[in-house]
Amino acid sequence: MTTTIDVQTGETADPAVLALSGRVDAHRCPELDAWIDATIAAGTARLVLDLGALHFIDSAALASLIRGLKRTRERGGDLTLRHPSVTVRAILELTRLDRAFTIVTEGTPIKTAAAATAAAAATIRNGAAVGTSAGG
Repeated sequence: MTTTIDVQTGETADPAVLALSGRVDAHRCPELDAWIDATIAAGTARLVLDLGALHFIDSAALASLIRGLKRTRERGGDLTLRHPSVTVRAILELTRLDRAFTIVTEGTPIKTAAAATAAAAATIRNGAAVGTSAGG
């Protein structure tokens, strides 16, 4: 796994960006976990993983992503997946993890899981949930 960190302007990079390429499997997960842990420990809870050059991801790597997502959200942040390759995107969709992560393609964010949850909650609060009627 080749990793490069995109340097952001300012004292701390927020969000912190890590570009992954090649393969991330059980043998490479410790590197990914270490970066996520160190970045969060340094005070940055908004992380972006650039997956444009990533061609393979296994279940251990998916578990690392989920752990990272949980840790960032516990701190009020998020773990965004940017530009997943066709192969990686297919794996995210098959595992339905595309619903849990914020995924950005070509600079445009796909509806985030947090936004979808908020929209559903607002719909229910406003009485527009399926099965309700305005006429009583």
